[in-house]
Amino acid sequence: MFELIPSEYMRKVLQHNQFSLTDFNRATLIWNQEERSREEVFSALEELARDTDDAVLKQQIMERLDYENKMLEKLQNNDGGRYVYVVLDDSECSCGFFLTFHMAYEYGIEYSKNGEEDSFSIEKQLIITDQHDLTVRDGGRTNWNFFPEEKKIQMKKYDGAPVSQVYFTSAGKIKRIWSNEMTEEAEAVVDSYRSDRFEFQFFRIPFEGTIGWKVRDTRDGSHGILMQDTDGWKKYIESIEKKGRYVDFSDIQVEVVFLTPQGSWSHEHINPIYLEPDRYFSEEDSEEARAKGRAMECFSEYWFRKSKDSGNLISYEKQVIKSAREYRDACLKKQIEKEKKKCRIVDRAKSVYDLII
Repeated sequence: MFELIPSEYMRKVLQHNQFSLTDFNRATLIWNQEERSREEVFSALEELARDTDDAVLKQQIMERLDYENKMLEKLQNNDGGRYVYVVLDDSECSCGFFLTFHMAYEYGIEYSKNGEEDSFSIEKQLIITDQHDLTVRDGGRTNWNFFPEEKKIQMKKYDGAPVSQVYFTSAGKIKRIWSNEMTEEAEAVVDSYRSDRFEFQFFRIPFEGTIGWKVRDTRDGSHGILMQDTDGWKKYIESIEKKGRYVDFSDIQVEVVFLTPQGSWSHEHINPIYLEPDRYFSEEDSEEARAKGRAMECFSEYWFRKSKDSGNLISYEKQVIKSAREYRDACLKKQIEKEKKKCRIVDRAKSVYDLII
């Protein structure tokens, strides 16, 4: 079994608060592991199903695995040639069309290797042969917890959308799959909006933090500034429990802001299990990296002092704005230098003919 809490800091917080994950919690965390392959996730769920004493969870895991396997089987079945398999590169551009899934799969691997692509996917597209085919199932699913009247699957006009799609690594390992081919009854068993199932269940975890902390997202290494503290987290959880509103796994989140090349701070909501307190550091000794470091320090200091009511913050606020502009200017300067390198043919031109490529 792989580590379910990627952040070492959060593992310590859970331990300090004597918080133990239930088997249901573990299943939810396994299913939502973004950095793990489908094979790894399935293997971990199977292991949990063998070990757990929770009969309901065991049944739900078996239902999920069965559903996933049948989705793939359905996708691979061309049903007498009614479909075409479209291979897409990692930019979602089509690069091949096949009658069989196997040929599309082999081509996708070869194409990725030759083109040094990071991934590829295969769409299953219905071939329109008569007027009846122009009415299809709507692939969207409305959250019936908010709109009960829309629980039933709707029909719509054909718009070129695939009936299913599977995403692969460049080596051909399945990353994820979705399908609009399964029956309504089969979908209802593993419905994503069912709060009694493990896949996207919300559960309360302890969190300790300070506004202004510099944090690192363990998934991609990006650095940001935490905008929620321990008290804020407790109030957030209490408001959910008091209002009794529908929540799911995505609602286990704290606010973090990240510095953009334009000098603004973009906010995101991130599950704290992925956050590690960590200062920003760049091995690249460049004007851009130094400017980013200063901007993060100023922003962090401002919000830390503001959260502590540390008196007059005008000078700190000015530094935040000044450092953000300096980072923006450094990014623009770097971008201009990149563009100039692409335009060297103009600098070297000695005649009009030198400008023609």
